[in-house]
Amino acid sequence: MTVEDYVVSVQDARDHLGPSKQAEHIYEYVTDNLSGRTAIIEDRYIDRDYFIDYAGFYARSFGHVDRCTKRVHFFSESFDGDFFEDCLINNHKNILKDKNYLGFTVIKQFKDRFGKPYPCIGRTLLTPMPKLNGNDSNNCRYICSDYKPNVYGIPLIISGLPFQAQDHAVAACATTALWTACHQLNTLFGTPTLPPIEITKRAGLTIENNRNFPNHGLTLKQMFTFLNSIDLDFEYLNVTEMADNYESEAKNIVPEIIKSMCTLNIPLIAALKLTNHKVSPDYHAVVISGYGQDKLGKINRLFIHDDQIGPYSRVNDGSSDGSFLNWSNDWTENPQYGPYDEMNLDGILIPLYPKIRLSYKEIIKYVFGLKEDFPTVHFNLYITTVQKYKNKLIFENIENKIDILRKPMPRYMWVINVKYNNKNITDLLIDATSHIIRNRCTVKYK
Repeated sequence: MTVEDYVVSVQDARDHLGPSKQAEHIYEYVTDNLSGRTAIIEDRYIDRDYFIDYAGFYARSFGHVDRCTKRVHFFSESFDGDFFEDCLINNHKNILKDKNYLGFTVIKQFKDRFGKPYPCIGRTLLTPMPKLNGNDSNNCRYICSDYKPNVYGIPLIISGLPFQAQDHAVAACATTALWTACHQLNTLFGTPTLPPIEITKRAGLTIENNRNFPNHGLTLKQMFTFLNSIDLDFEYLNVTEMADNYESEAKNIVPEIIKSMCTLNIPLIAALKLTNHKVSPDYHAVVISGYGQDKLGKINRLFIHDDQIGPYSRVNDGSSDGSFLNWSNDWTENPQYGPYDEMNLDGILIPLYPKIRLSYKEIIKYVFGLKEDFPTVHFNLYITTVQKYKNKLIFENIENKIDILRKPMPRYMWVINVKYNNKNITDLLIDATSHIIRNRCTVKYK
């Protein structure tokens, strides 16, 4: 490839992405939301996850499947091939970093049943959408970790959550959701990042009524089996059941769960039911990758990594009361994704470190009890680590600050933040490593 071939405009890179729905979403996301202008094409790229999938499955197929991929890097500023070659020849690496790196997508070189090229979106890492003009009404929070890709030896850095599309052979939606979650769990808990084929194999240790390969989707039990195989625990929350048990808090159940866990950047896997009243429902799994909130801190939109749509796909509240028990997005609004009338959130799967023993169900029951006893006070629940919490206290005006900072605390804590008239009053620190509710410390704000 000449320099004109591998340093192109984002518009010219569109053809490399292929005709899939995910490719269209990524192109629109990069151009419309990230203002992408330039792309660098790595034509013969070896992707670790895909290479393992290839060796374990595609290499044993009769038809030819290319083991190499393409990788497309995106930048928000315009530059040409001469500029890029100058960066390589004269070691101007920092100049390229200043050109606002947006991330990359890997393209797997598949073919359709007629033998024509049909690229599939592989490992993709894009930066989340920026806040708009710094306006609080556009305040968003994303689940992110830092990654350090490089292009032709030039080190780059990006913060985001990995995505890829399902390929219907080694990974359907649940496998792909677990693959995405695994990357964040590696940052949080040090668990391994595994390729889709290995996730499907491990999940298949629980026998269900379907074959592992081609992969037609995992059951909840198989997802639990996989998490156990990487030495993690889990909690599955049936949100409909919880809403029925706490009728007065029904509209707060899902937003409370999301805010509580996203503080620690724990990836949540949403179990969805797609309903068309003329046929049997379909089931789907996605990763909640972030949320947006209004000026009052109320969640007004979600962002999900949906393997059949794309990364940071927007979800609106389909239940109209802020409960997010029903979702409204491309599945219900765009005929391209199927004739579905409703999209219901059945449950949320929370992967957890084994030492986090106090369940969300127990602690939220305790918080709801406090709300009943003190109806004029606002309670905000979240989970954190002792390091993160003490780092936060450094910047707070609290009583007995030195004593509290020196006080031994458990590694993981549930924090119940108490506010009155939108002012911090106190934090109740609950030991998350205990099997019962124990208040380890009370932090009083001045």
